[in-house]
Amino acid sequence: MAKSRKELRRRRSRRSRRESYPSALLKSINALVDRRALDKAVPSNAKRWKPWRLMVAALLMAWHEGSSLSEKFAGTQIVMRELFPRTRLGKTYQGFIKALLGATAQLDWLAEHLRADLPAWAGPYWRCGGWCAFAVDGSRVECPRTAANQRELGCAGRKKTGPQLFLTTIYHLSTGLPWAYRIGPGTDSERHHLRAMLGQLPPASLLVADAGFVGYDLLASILAGGRNFLFRVGSNVTLLKNLGYGRVRDDDTVHLWPVKAAKGRQRPLTLRLIRLHDGRQPVYLLTNVLKESRLSVRQAGELYRLRWSVEMSQSYCPHCHVLYHVVSLGLGWVKAAA
Repeated sequence: MAKSRKELRRRRSRRSRRESYPSALLKSINALVDRRALDKAVPSNAKRWKPWRLMVAALLMAWHEGSSLSEKFAGTQIVMRELFPRTRLGKTYQGFIKALLGATAQLDWLAEHLRADLPAWAGPYWRCGGWCAFAVDGSRVECPRTAANQRELGCAGRKKTGPQLFLTTIYHLSTGLPWAYRIGPGTDSERHHLRAMLGQLPPASLLVADAGFVGYDLLASILAGGRNFLFRVGSNVTLLKNLGYGRVRDDDTVHLWPVKAAKGRQRPLTLRLIRLHDGRQPVYLLTNVLKESRLSVRQAGELYRLRWSVEMSQSYCPHCHVLYHVVSLGLGWVKAAA
């Protein structure tokens, strides 16, 4: 009898250890997304893919190391069966994506919830060099030449080129975590994408980007929203000096005032030109932060280099590979899976 009780305790101990990982994983996910808060905020009548299980599966899909969507979903199914052993789950990837397409409200709530919690999670890494800084970057993704893609996406480049997607993503600079994104046909503009996402940035934040984002309308919109920017500027942008607006230092104060803005009686943008060197060639950065006490040359260089390191660490190739697979299902499916 004593041996049987001892063996029973041993079996229960082994069982509890086997169950500890799924339990701990579910507990960790619940710390990110509270189940009761989600159900209360966005009620749903779904049967197989309830909002909570759908969000858990979406997170697992994003974290899975698989290089294709089918591989990611198969791995996610295995984990989901361990997390919810008594629940009947959807079995097909198509059904999962259809559930995501019908869960726009849940996805929007989840994105806002995660953005609101990031400052607390990041702690001292929420700010970088005294700034709440974000990097933004855009890239094109080649897509399969299906009839649906050619109809929805068209041709974004030269003749005989295939359909493309344009993906613009904002990253939190210190943590490298995605903050917001926009996706559309390859003919879309990264500047237009960024303008649509400006309202999702915290007030007084600092945007860091490469030269493709420098334009009067976009910069004026950033300033109108009470935010700041540090953008690389190329030789294709004409900057003026000595216009008499907002003089700080004669050697670094410049003005952006294109002909169209001047004819439209819009004011010139008074900006500051920062000169750096990357070891091979000079680098010019444009910012609306006029006082060096708020943004020194050294800080600007560190922030711009950090933007480059964040961009290089985002593993674009696997991400684009996933988009390539799902885009054959149509643009709406891409928006749900991205």
